[in-house]
Amino acid sequence: MPSRKIGTSRQPSTRLTRTLALLIGCMSVGAWLLNQIHDRADPAGDHRAARTSLRSTGASWKKIAISAAPGNASDDLFHHFHIDEGGAERSSPAWEHGQQDAQSSQTVYVLVSHNPRTEGITRRQWNALVARLKELQTRYHIPRDGISLAAPAERDSPLTQIRLQQLTRMLQTAGLL
Repeated sequence: MPSRKIGTSRQPSTRLTRTLALLIGCMSVGAWLLNQIHDRADPAGDHRAARTSLRSTGASWKKIAISAAPGNASDDLFHHFHIDEGGAERSSPAWEHGQQDAQSSQTVYVLVSHNPRTEGITRRQWNALVARLKELQTRYHIPRDGISLAAPAERDSPLTQIRLQQLTRMLQTAGLL
C-alpha cells in the first residue's frame, strides 16, 4: 500500500479556492482605490500650489470655454479658473460664488496664461488644464462637444493667437475637442 503524506490530496481544497478568490477580490479593490487616489492627485506634481475646490454647486454648468492671455492680462479677463505659466491653478471669486458670465451663462471659463519669452504651453500647464477639464466634465456631465476654445480676436496679440492655435491642436490631439 503506497504511503500518503498527511494533509495532501489530489483535489484542490475549497478552503484554498475561497482564500485565493478573497485575495484576488481584495487586490482588485485595492488597485481600484489606488487609481482613484492617483487620479485626484496633482498631475503637475507641484505640491506647493493648493488644489482649487469645486465649491460652485449652486450654478448649472453645461459648457467649458478655454482662452489664452499674456500673464499680465489675466486679471482683466472674466474667468473661473486660471492656470499660470508655472502650471499652478487658482479658482477665482467668480467660481467660489457661482457667478456666471452675462454673455454666456452655464459656461465655465478656464484661462491659460502664457509668457511671451517661452516657446509655448508648458508641460505643467498642459497637465493642469487636462486635469481640470476632465474633473469638470465628470462632475458636471459636460460632453466633449461642450468644450470650446476661444477664437482669436483681432485685439489679441499675434503671440496670443499662436498660443490659441497651439492649444487647439493639442486639445484635438488629446481628443478633448
